Amino acid sequence: MWTQGAIFALMLLITTSVTSLVAIYLVAASPPPLRPSVPYASRATYVAHVAFRASVLLLYVVILVVEALGLGVTMLSYYTVWTFALQGVYLVWAIVHQLQRQRPSSRQSMYLHSLFDNCLAMSVLVLVVYWSLLYIPKMLWYSYIQHGGNTVLFGIELASTRRELQTHSIAFVLVFPTLYACFAWISVDSWLYRKWPYTFMDLDAPSAPLWYAGIMGGHVVIFGPVWGLSRLKRLAPTAPHSRIKTSNEV
Repeated sequence: MWTQGAIFALMLLITTSVTSLVAIYLVAASPPPLRPSVPYASRATYVAHVAFRASVLLLYVVILVVEALGLGVTMLSYYTVWTFALQGVYLVWAIVHQLQRQRPSSRQSMYLHSLFDNCLAMSVLVLVVYWSLLYIPKMLWYSYIQHGGNTVLFGIELASTRRELQTHSIAFVLVFPTLYACFAWISVDSWLYRKWPYTFMDLDAPSAPLWYAGIMGGHVVIFGPVWGLSRLKRLAPTAPHSRIKTSNEV
């Protein structure tokens, strides 16, 4: 188990953990100023956005249930499922926050936006890694949604508001993959019986250090282009908005 690759990977995870904790502490100690929320153009727009989120959430629940029936507890070993479930958490939080909205802005909105930022960036990374390295021809229908369709849906979510990715959200970008890697290590030595969910995670492989470094680095690198794409929204013409109390974009 404690091969040279394992030691390197462990050091890498310790580094990412410390880096994440420091970055999160800095954001918490000096939080960025709150941005004023933008009201929806109309009540119909507000209702349509809630309905969209609820529909996507229902789709996510159906997919996770179908996958659980097919794979059982083994599904928990896949990073795709982790990121997909996290996107579901965002949708639940966003819907609840949207329905309970009473103030134009709040710290909760900022953290909700940070969760969205990381969900979108991770979905793009999963899409790139899967279709370039892990693709298998015989895919189940829901795999297309987990490895691409979700990115489209979250792209629509991004386009449906004037929200842009927040630069400080990158402080959280390594938290999730670090937690997953630790979970995978424990699982492989327990209930997965030495069967790695992804072959490149095998610590006995000589290339393991490069894979771990590449995947962790990919989470940081992919955030830049996704953030840049969100900035392109500034080029779109803005329409006049009516003031709808308690119905600001979140």
